[in-house]
Amino acid sequence: MNRPVKGTDKVGKEAREKATEKASDEVNKTFGVKIELPWQEVDDLTHKCGNTFVVTSADNKSTKCPFACPYYVQNKQDLMACSFACVKAEDCLKFNPNTGIADKEMGICRGPMVPHCHEFHVGATSDGCKVCQSWYYLEKDGLCYSNY
Repeated sequence: MNRPVKGTDKVGKEAREKATEKASDEVNKTFGVKIELPWQEVDDLTHKCGNTFVVTSADNKSTKCPFACPYYVQNKQDLMACSFACVKAEDCLKFNPNTGIADKEMGICRGPMVPHCHEFHVGATSDGCKVCQSWYYLEKDGLCYSNY
C-alpha cells in the first residue's frame, strides 16, 4: 500500500502554513508582543525525543513516537495549542503535571481514570482518587464505591 509522503501534498502544506501564521498572529495579538513560535514540521516517520511539535488537522494521525521515548504528552509548558512531545515514562510529568501515568496500551501520558472521582492527587502516577463524588466513598485501593 503506497501512502503519499507528507509535505508533498500542496494543500496540506498550505494549510499548515496558514494555521501557523494564524496561531502566531493570535499569540502576538493576545500578549501584545512579538513572540516567535518554535513550530516544527511533523513527518511521517517519527518525532524526536523531548522536542515539542504542534499537531494540526493536516497531520498524519498514525505518526508514532520513537522506541526510546514512546509516550505522547501534551506540552503545558508553552502557550501553543495542540503542542506535544515524545517522552520516556519518567518524563510525563515534566511537560504536563496532570498526566503522570504512562499508558503503554494507548502510547500516551494520561491522567488518572477512576469512575466517580471528584478530585485526583496532584502529580498522580497511578489510577487513584483523592476525593470521591457525592454518594460514593473512597477505599484504600484508591477507587470510589457506591454508598448503596
